[in-house]
Amino acid sequence: MTRLRDLRFTPAPRQVARRGLLGWVQGRLGGVILDGIAVRRTARGHLTIAFPTRRDGRGREHAVMQPVNRAAREAIRRQVLRAAGMEEAS
Repeated sequence: MTRLRDLRFTPAPRQVARRGLLGWVQGRLGGVILDGIAVRRTARGHLTIAFPTRRDGRGREHAVMQPVNRAAREAIRRQVLRAAGMEEAS
């Protein structure tokens, strides 16, 4: 797994954070800039990440980027949470 580099966390406004969206992370993966990875707290209190999507003309969401498998998603999640100063105990 390639390491994410130059990660920067931007906190969400306080009123949005109360509803679970804690902020966004931007960084580099190889020669690609990743932007808009959301850091959220679930209703059960777990930290998770969400990747950006776009809506088509019919209102359906499509991934702009996504991990290739569960292991890659977890590796990215750990790096993003570490960059945001929100590491969870394993």
